[in-house]
Amino acid sequence: MPVKSLSDTLEMYDRIRELYLEGHDNMLVKLAQYKKESDKDLYIAALKQYKKGLDRKGACRGECEEQTNFALAGLKNWQDADFIPLLEEIRDYELKRRYIDYGRLVVLFKAVMAYDDDWAYHFMEETFETKQAYKKTMYPENLYKAYYEEPERVRFLPIVSKYAEKPHDWDWHHSNEK
Repeated sequence: MPVKSLSDTLEMYDRIRELYLEGHDNMLVKLAQYKKESDKDLYIAALKQYKKGLDRKGACRGECEEQTNFALAGLKNWQDADFIPLLEEIRDYELKRRYIDYGRLVVLFKAVMAYDDDWAYHFMEETFETKQAYKKTMYPENLYKAYYEEPERVRFLPIVSKYAEKPHDWDWHHSNEK
């Protein structure tokens, strides 16, 4: 396979950005790999859409939160201090919601763990320590998925060991992927 030249990479960046601006929100996942300062506002705006399409109780009505989830997925590849306040805001919102977006929690946990620093550790620890009823939710399973579906981040193993629970269908799903 030929090595891509710098111009090919720039052309790909331009096309990915163009597709995103045309309404293909999923391009946020790819766009983050370029970590361009000029794109930071796009991610901040997408992260702020976390309540889009929800009713007063937090139930989805129509197209919901897609932009935010794609932005979070992209942030696994782009850690920046400017995103931290929104990651905390999204976490706090999810903890208060009546109808929790469990898929979002996995993506949020992956994005936070990608920071792999003290802030991220405390974020994860605080998430589980302050949620008294966490066992009534799927948070433990989502933490397990976020940790084991990505490259191992040893820093988080104490939190995973203390709070995570293996999903009941984990072994079945992962044996069928092979």
